[in-house]
Amino acid sequence: MRPPRSAALFFLFLSVAAFAADRDFNALVKSIESHYGTNRVRIPLLGLTKAFVKVARPYGARQLNLAVFENLPAPGDADLADFQALLREVGPGWQPLVRVHSRRDSETTSIFARPAGRDIHLLVATREREEATLVEIQVTEQLLARWLVDPKRMGECIVVTGDKEAPDCDQE
Repeated sequence: MRPPRSAALFFLFLSVAAFAADRDFNALVKSIESHYGTNRVRIPLLGLTKAFVKVARPYGARQLNLAVFENLPAPGDADLADFQALLREVGPGWQPLVRVHSRRDSETTSIFARPAGRDIHLLVATREREEATLVEIQVTEQLLARWLVDPKRMGECIVVTGDKEAPDCDQE
């Protein structure tokens, strides 16, 4: 039995849309791989997780990208500056929101945002010790506003550990 053409066209549209949305993220991943001479760590079932986020939209999240790099050279001040320079090449439309640097711990974290219609793309990049992590997530404006108003409560809504019950969290 052949699947209907409309279903095939729908999945083709989803893959083309996902490719266009991932372009900046993938370019940044390739820049980091090239600069440090390494590859990102393959995470089992990440593709399934990304599909779940795209379909179920938990807590207003609409898209998720994740790249983890391990066994990088130990960072010095010059290396952290290089990492920040790589991040500045993230692509058009991205605006820096937060940049934190710790010389004592040799760690740096940057958060960028880019509007996408009624949604916001957030890119979080960290470099510490011998690893780097990139996370891109597309969320609704309402979710971002709720995070900014009460970040502790929203964090508890998303990550519930142990015997702790989740606070009253309404998903969008």
